[in-house]
Amino acid sequence: MKTEFLCTVPVLPSQDIARDLDWYSHNFGFIKTFGDHMYAGIRLEDIVIHIQWHADTAADPILGGSVVRIFVKNIEPYFESLVVKGHRR
Repeated sequence: MKTEFLCTVPVLPSQDIARDLDWYSHNFGFIKTFGDHMYAGIRLEDIVIHIQWHADTAADPILGGSVVRIFVKNIEPYFESLVVKGHRR
């Protein structure tokens, strides 16, 4: 069985999930698909975005870097191909 890459999803930082959900809904038409006050997902047609709460402190900066989630089905063949090539965890 082959690995199937399903989609990539950007995870955007937020200090106020409810505010940002409302903004994306009002301005672009995104619909909340799941979540709470710490982490939520929105969708507009084939576009999916996740929003994650951050405290904006030195330990948890709001602009501390980007996160992209990569969803796959049957990851083992792909992982094994990396092992064969000599890539390390």
